[in-house]
Amino acid sequence: MHTLSGHSLSVTSTAVSRGGISGILATCGLDRAVKVWNLANGSLIRTFALPSAINDISVSVDGEIVVAVSFGSSFFQ
Repeated sequence: MHTLSGHSLSVTSTAVSRGGISGILATCGLDRAVKVWNLANGSLIRTFALPSAINDISVSVDGEIVVAVSFGSSFFQ
């Protein structure tokens, strides 16, 4: 079990790729950040800074694409 910390405001959504513990977790939040985490060791892989707070997030089956949607209905890939 890992504690993942890094968002400065509330997390609004999470998504997990297929692959169980070898997959990724994507998180998004009111801090306008999308973060991609390694599930095996809990490390942060990458942070994306977006222009607005993010409402929802999804990860493709293979974990290669992360899609985020903002509260203003903007779409980021």
